[in-house]
Amino acid sequence: MRRASFWPAACGVVVLAVAGCGGESSGHGKIGLPVKSESKQSATPSSPASMGNYKHVPGQAGKAQQALTAAGFECTRHSDPAIDLRLCSKGVNIKASGQFDEDSVLEARIRFLSDPDGTVVLAKVEGFGDTNDPQWKTLQQQMISSVVPADDAAVVAAGGKDLSWGTYFAEAGKSASGWLQVTGYGASELEPQGKPLEVTKEKALPKLTGESLKCSFGNPITGDDQDTLLTCTDPSFKSSHGDGSMEGPTATLQVTDEDHAGITGITLKGEHAGVPDDIRAVKGLLPKLSALGDSVSGIQQWTTSHLDGAPHSAYVGDHLVNIDVVPDSMTGDVFAMEADLEENGLGFDMTKVDTGS
Repeated sequence: MRRASFWPAACGVVVLAVAGCGGESSGHGKIGLPVKSESKQSATPSSPASMGNYKHVPGQAGKAQQALTAAGFECTRHSDPAIDLRLCSKGVNIKASGQFDEDSVLEARIRFLSDPDGTVVLAKVEGFGDTNDPQWKTLQQQMISSVVPADDAAVVAAGGKDLSWGTYFAEAGKSASGWLQVTGYGASELEPQGKPLEVTKEKALPKLTGESLKCSFGNPITGDDQDTLLTCTDPSFKSSHGDGSMEGPTATLQVTDEDHAGITGITLKGEHAGVPDDIRAVKGLLPKLSALGDSVSGIQQWTTSHLDGAPHSAYVGDHLVNIDVVPDSMTGDVFAMEADLEENGLGFDMTKVDTGS
């Protein structure tokens, strides 16, 4: 979930050297609710993408990363040693250009898988935030053209899907998102291995209440998800910059434990306090994550280094970590960090594809 040149392996982020390693919704998921993981949690290592019947371009993944890094993207790699799965992202703050405009944010993100010789076989291209801003088209083309030939990138830009390289599958309901898949490869073959935290939400409850948080199971707003969520708020968080909402400024920590086998998703969120104070809320919650164990230290360190008010994404160990920013909206401002295990096939499913019908 973004960036940047990464931190030591001890922090849980795999460093990617540039030349060596091998109006859309602002949020990556539902802000405030961790994205439900679809990753399989078996102990069996992922099988690397097989050498298939497609044109091989050895070293393509490294060249794609090099091009994106040169364009200002920040790249990381998933920790599953059996696959080469990378993420490159670029987030920008957009200042209001007119009297009646509002500040906004934009993030461009691509996740891509390569086979053992470095040929890219699958990619997910996404835009979050203000994709109506002119910068989005440039960022989108930079991502797509890093993987496919220029002629194919032009086809995608014109709304096409049939490429000489493979196929572009536009995601239904999301004009700025889609999958690139090389002919001869099946997205379902990708099963990145992620491991839940050793602590369950029930075991986390006394640990988090011991951090002076007020906790309850489920979503306190909807009353749902009693079996999957633990929601905690920090009653000590105050702000004089509230947006006038009924909820008022809040600092919230949520964890997801879908199968009662360990926590798979974490969300830290500040909202209704103006983005600077929303960031302060998340910053104040970060040390409290230590109650979940040492395995979250990489997420803590990466997040601490990306509290600049822009959206970001990265692989931190086996987690996809996102920073989502909503500067202002009808429902109020939000700054959130979400960490979740990666989906199989980068979420590709033909039921999610825009068929144009």
